[in-house]
Amino acid sequence: MEKQVKIKSLQKAIHLLSCFTVEEPKLGVSELAKRTGLLKSSVHNMLTTLEACSMIERTSDGKYMLGVRCLCLGSVYRMTRDSNKLIRTALTELSEITGETVNLAVCRDQDVIYLDNIRARASHLTLDYSGETAPLYCTGVGKSILAYLPRQRQEQVLNSKLVPYTQYTITDPEELARELALIRERGYAIDRGEHEYDIACVAMPILNEFGAPVASVSVSGLEAHFTEEKIEEFCKYLRKTAERVRMYL
Repeated sequence: MEKQVKIKSLQKAIHLLSCFTVEEPKLGVSELAKRTGLLKSSVHNMLTTLEACSMIERTSDGKYMLGVRCLCLGSVYRMTRDSNKLIRTALTELSEITGETVNLAVCRDQDVIYLDNIRARASHLTLDYSGETAPLYCTGVGKSILAYLPRQRQEQVLNSKLVPYTQYTITDPEELARELALIRERGYAIDRGEHEYDIACVAMPILNEFGAPVASVSVSGLEAHFTEEKIEEFCKYLRKTAERVRMYL
């Protein structure tokens, strides 16, 4: 039996979102109106609402493309399928090898939301952030994702109020921009007490086939454990885990 559509405006909005494809990721109002059969004014109103909800982003040439909220929803969908067991196994193995706590997070607006947490068996720290959120700009997982987001999304964060969580939090937009450039250059982010005192984190983004960040995986623990040698060692294992998780997402 065919399911009844009770909210036609919602159906139209979903149809609008479905017009964006890999082959045509950017579309204008006129193009969308033609494809959906809707009035331009209706399309514009829908786009404005979807943009306010981060489901749509406006590009520099005046067109539109899918927003970061779509990425978050896709990540949540993938994480709740059967592959979640394989992902958790990969995270657990990383925690056992490094002896530190491991986190998996995705982007949500200007924050990250922690999807999974594997606490190191030998650790006395209670670093369980599962289900919690934290800012993009001062966490390892957040900065590793932020560094690979579109420039427009980065500027939204850089131009926002960067609240200091500790004395080490980067609150200067220019300094943060340089930090993001460094992360892209080396492929991973480091947080040394920027979000929590005495806690360090090394995080690596999980990029899809188009180079967009779908998640981030990190190793975190007491800052004293994170020497330059250890960070180099952690990154070797992080890289392998990120690749495994990417295949399961």
